[in-house]
Amino acid sequence: MRNFSLRTFFIHLAIGLVCGMLNTVLHILVVKYSIPLFLDTILTAAASFISCTSGVVAAVSYHLIVFDKTNLSDLAFVLCSLTVVLGIRLALRKQHEENAILCLIISVILAIIISFEGGIIFSIIFTHFHYKESIRTSYASFVFLKSQIPLLVSSILARIPANTLDKIFSVFAGWYISKGFRICLKKAKLQSEQISVV
Repeated sequence: MRNFSLRTFFIHLAIGLVCGMLNTVLHILVVKYSIPLFLDTILTAAASFISCTSGVVAAVSYHLIVFDKTNLSDLAFVLCSLTVVLGIRLALRKQHEENAILCLIISVILAIIISFEGGIIFSIIFTHFHYKESIRTSYASFVFLKSQIPLLVSSILARIPANTLDKIFSVFAGWYISKGFRICLKKAKLQSEQISVV
């Protein structure tokens, strides 16, 4: 049993690392083509549907790869990715059956929570480290600030539309990708069992 658990841990670790690297590829495409969504949690969501271990590894490895090396405060946004992991795992613990309704509920709740998180983080690091606003939220933030709305409130409000669309897409895409991972894992398990029998 111990060997099986260790084997499972390393499989989930590998899935997390692969997802973290694929998130990085998505991040590069988003920046290159100025896509108005974050799309940096699709593979984190996929990994989170597999296990907490793979989700955390995907989230942390992605942020360690892409963060601005000249500005360590950029790493603070790893909290938003970890919230995705926590949200999915808690939802799965309460309702074991995965379906579209559950994914929609997870998406909406995550969008609200992460908008608050992201807004608070941005307000702090902008004030202390002159951090630049993301292209996905900069225009909305500017409009709110111009209307004399405080920075913190502007930062939160500016994130709600982008995060809502982003999280709906990310959670649903992640859910379907995780199904693909599970099929591959089942096939690999069957093959290893057949080899051991032979």
